[in-house]
Amino acid sequence: MKELLEYSFVSWFQFLIVAGIGVLTLLIVDRFHLFKRHSWKTSIGYHMFFCLTVSIIIIVFLAVYPIFYLILLLIVFGFIYKNIFAYVRSIFSLYFSNIHIGDHVKIGKSVGILTNINLGGMHISSNNEKTFYPFNNWIGDKIVLLSEAGKVALSLLLKDEENRSDPKSIYNLEKSLFNFPYLSDEKISISSKNGDLALKVMLSTKNMTESMKSNIQKTGFSINEITNK
Repeated sequence: MKELLEYSFVSWFQFLIVAGIGVLTLLIVDRFHLFKRHSWKTSIGYHMFFCLTVSIIIIVFLAVYPIFYLILLLIVFGFIYKNIFAYVRSIFSLYFSNIHIGDHVKIGKSVGILTNINLGGMHISSNNEKTFYPFNNWIGDKIVLLSEAGKVALSLLLKDEENRSDPKSIYNLEKSLFNFPYLSDEKISISSKNGDLALKVMLSTKNMTESMKSNIQKTGFSINEITNK
């Protein structure tokens, strides 16, 4: 029995090397911003990478004395396994949903900005009020990405001051838009509405709204803004 408990696949020295490499990797990833919005509080990707790195370290730790340390970890996990599984499941779900901190999201009946992630859950801020959703309770509610952080939806009603035909107006408007460097990947929508053109577009940065409007006006259109949020 003693020999079974002391059976080992790796030495303590090998474990320390793996653990050291893992910790050093996390530090390098954080230091050189290898993830979008890289820090602990601002990147789903960093949380996911943290989970994978810690999992590798734990596996190597178990390999030092598999039977003894497995029993030890099972005892510890018996108290916290629900929190750990809920956290890991939620982080992977958020990651593959392409959702990041700072994005505008909807979860259940609440709509707001995803402002923070920790081991227990996520914070959603709306109208200066914060709602906390524990990962343990996040089962039935679906989280929906409404818009990415820094982006802005722009909806404009445009009048062609040069009285061009609709096809020519649309052609000139499209030419102006496609030369604009801050359009997002979302589809651009242009339609005719009571003799004017209705434009819906997503900008990749909030700071470029006025620049976009100026660019459109230089093409010969006047602007009546509908919504900008």
